[in-house]
Amino acid sequence: MKKITFFGDIMCEPPILKAAKTAGGYDFTPMFQQVKPLLAEADLVVSNLETPLAGAAVGYTDEFYVFNAPDSYADAVKDAGVDMIITANNHTFDRGYDGLVRTIQVLDEKGIPHTGSWIEGKDREEAWYTDLDGTKIAV
Repeated sequence: MKKITFFGDIMCEPPILKAAKTAGGYDFTPMFQQVKPLLAEADLVVSNLETPLAGAAVGYTDEFYVFNAPDSYADAVKDAGVDMIITANNHTFDRGYDGLVRTIQVLDEKGIPHTGSWIEGKDREEAWYTDLDGTKIAV
């Protein structure tokens, strides 16, 4: 039997951003270390990304409920074992449409599959599909 884990909502609130600050940028990897072994038990891990990855130019999270995380947040999520991201939620447009576009571009660049929102004018799938040993899964 296969195990699917839904893990979320993952977001970057001000205390998280502050704790991840390093001399060279941001490192969120330590924040996921306690859940990483649990996520490793699953055959598929799906998470809801409750923060845009809109870039430093528009400002990172500096208040609660209006988020924006550095790109290294996606690296940490992937390293923790998240296989797939959902991007449609109440924080999708925290940094506007351009923030959404950049979020999708960052996820694509980092090889993190995603569904839920899309870039206008690009082909869009009705769902994200994968196969777990002959069982077709759609998110």
